Amino acid sequence: MEPGSISNPHAHPRSEQIWIVESGSGKLLLGDQTQTMKAGDIIRTPPGDTHGIENTGNEPLVYLAITTPPQDFRTAYQEESAS
Repeated sequence: MEPGSISNPHAHPRSEQIWIVESGSGKLLLGDQTQTMKAGDIIRTPPGDTHGIENTGNEPLVYLAITTPPQDFRTAYQEESAS
């Protein structure tokens, strides 16, 4: 994720997610709370928990997301077209 990018809060009703932060830093948005995330952190959100990510750092935020059971995320990562 480039600096300033946001993955808006959302939930996966049947899938848990685990993120392994490889480099960079940001904020994990958990419901009404936020948590700092940085390289080396491992974070889990259970099915149904609202979550999102914001890159608040000055460099790309690189993470590995593991979703179980798997889900098709292709539409979530398409760029929004300018209106």
